[in-house]
Amino acid sequence: KLKTVFLNSAKECFPDIETVVYNMKPPRPETWRHDLPHSSLKVSKEVLKEDVLTAVCDIDLMFLNDISEIQKKNFDIAVTIRNWKHPLNSGVWFYNPGKKSKLFVETWIKNKLKIMKNVDKNKKVIEKYAGINQASLQMTIDQLENKTKILKLPCVIWNATQSEWKSVTEKTKIVHIKSQLRRYCLNLEKMKEEYAYLKPLVKKWKGYLK
Repeated sequence: KLKTVFLNSAKECFPDIETVVYNMKPPRPETWRHDLPHSSLKVSKEVLKEDVLTAVCDIDLMFLNDISEIQKKNFDIAVTIRNWKHPLNSGVWFYNPGKKSKLFVETWIKNKLKIMKNVDKNKKVIEKYAGINQASLQMTIDQLENKTKILKLPCVIWNATQSEWKSVTEKTKIVHIKSQLRRYCLNLEKMKEEYAYLKPLVKKWKGYLK
């Protein structure tokens, strides 16, 4: 269902942009936090083959508006920043092919592998950034920020997560269907009154299943 909504909303919002979905079954290690990095490593390696501006997205997204505006911006790598204790969210990022962006992604891959090889030693940084993906992304930004044009996009527009759901407007381009919102979309829980503001998003999401 998540994949269906991702594809249907993408087709409606930007029908002329090619969408590629990678179906992967990562190994089941001792901790769930390894699963996403295994998948993202594969995707990152595929991204390095691209010679056009590429949006790299998790499958649990719903598009609300066209994202082609990103083509007008000047950057090597673009990431999304939220107003939360873990500012970075790696569920949406953009790759503008070139030497600097290629170096950034290659370094990010190396940092992911470095953390994954010793999870216990890196437990604090993993918890600080809510996962290996984001911990390694921050590490890469720290290393290459002065050598790479990194564009920081507001999540409220480009990747609305739980810290932005209340602030979603007609300008929001992408909503991240995670945690509480995902459970309501998939009818896994009855919506609590305090989350009533999510009703329009849930309705929109379910509309893309038809």
